[in-house]
Amino acid sequence: MVYRSNPGRRAGWRRAAIVFFLTAGVWLPGGHPSLIASDPPQPRLGMNLSGPADWNTELPFVDVFRLSRRWISQRRGAGWGKGPELALDEHGWVKRLEPNCYAETLLCTIRGGHYPSGRYTVFYDGRGKLEFGGAARVIQSRPGRITIQVDSNRGSIFLRLMQTDPSDYVRNIHVIMPGFEKTWQ
Repeated sequence: MVYRSNPGRRAGWRRAAIVFFLTAGVWLPGGHPSLIASDPPQPRLGMNLSGPADWNTELPFVDVFRLSRRWISQRRGAGWGKGPELALDEHGWVKRLEPNCYAETLLCTIRGGHYPSGRYTVFYDGRGKLEFGGAARVIQSRPGRITIQVDSNRGSIFLRLMQTDPSDYVRNIHVIMPGFEKTWQ
C-alpha cells in the first residue's frame, strides 16, 4: 500500500494557517495600525469628585453660588446664626426679612487661595440689596448685576442679603468665576 497525501487537504490547512496569522496580526500588539490609538481619549467627566460644597477644592461649576451653604439667618447685634427663622420659597430663596435681620451664606471657604482671584460677575432676579465681605468687595453695581473683585488669599466670600422686596424677592443668584460671564449658561 502506497501512502499518498491528499493535495486538496494540504491546501485547506495552508489556507486556514494564512487566515489565522492574518487575523492574529490585527489583534495582537503591534497589529493593524488603524487599531493603535495615537493619543488616549480625553475624559469629559472627572471621577472621584467630592460632593459640591463651599469647602471642597474641586470647582465643578463656574457658578460658585451652586457650591454655597444654605442661608444663615443673622440678627444685628446677636451671635452668629442667631436670627429668626427665614421665610423661604420652595427653592430655598428668602422671601422676606424681619427688621434688623439679614440672611448670609458662605462661598469658596477653601483655605490657601485654592480658587481663582479676579473679577466675578453676580447675576440675580428680583429687587433687594446684596453685600459682599471677606475676600470680595463690590466694584460695580446695578440692578440684577454686580461685579466683585475677589482676592482668594483673603479667605472666604461672604454674601449677605440685606434687603429683599417680598413682592419681587431676590432669587436666581449666580456668582460667576472670572472669564465666564458671557458663556456660563
